[in-house]
Amino acid sequence: MNDQHSDHGHDHRRRDHDQPHAHDDEHVYGTAYFDEAAETWDDDPAKVERAEAIADRIAAEVPLSRDDRVMDYGAGTGLLGRALADRVGPVTLADASAGMTEVNQRRIGDQPGQISALRLDLATDPVPQERYDLVVSLQALHHVTDVPRVLAALREICEGWVAIADLDAEDGSFHGEGFHGPHGFGRDEMAAALREAGFGDVRVVDGTTMTKEVDGEDREFGLFLALGRAG
Repeated sequence: MNDQHSDHGHDHRRRDHDQPHAHDDEHVYGTAYFDEAAETWDDDPAKVERAEAIADRIAAEVPLSRDDRVMDYGAGTGLLGRALADRVGPVTLADASAGMTEVNQRRIGDQPGQISALRLDLATDPVPQERYDLVVSLQALHHVTDVPRVLAALREICEGWVAIADLDAEDGSFHGEGFHGPHGFGRDEMAAALREAGFGDVRVVDGTTMTKEVDGEDREFGLFLALGRAG
């Protein structure tokens, strides 16, 4: 893929040493893994830097307003939503993991009214009544088995833009053996999925890159940013 680093004049490569263990359930790694990992999730600076890089890419591609209602879906500990918080209106951090949601709820005291936390799994839960001007997601969809259902739900709650950052299609090395989800997504595939879900003005651009150790060697993986507009 074409390197995106030159867009912002600095290196967007990120190193990720996280090696979760697979679980045989619909959430691929299982919410239990993420519940257990929640307390120390942000200890890896690569995760923080990657979220900040994607937030900058979203801001470069989507017109943001301090009135925008934002949902960060599959938010984990809310790194992407928090990275956007000073450029938008109220941010909802939504995640299927109760552990991640609990961590977020403990942290919202430092930004009362600006950030809220919600346990939500759009693969199984009813679609919320709330509507959002911007829906964002970072590396969450490749942990979902029913991607069309989740995208359709995101379209239902979205009244403005969607911005999804996830892995470019790869050979399965990123997560290794035992992973049951998609090995990333082809960009044309993701664009088609967004259109099928009802989004228009769809485009897919470079997001950032990340470096991860695979079989004792560093490998670089690309992340795309898929954008679409409701209506």
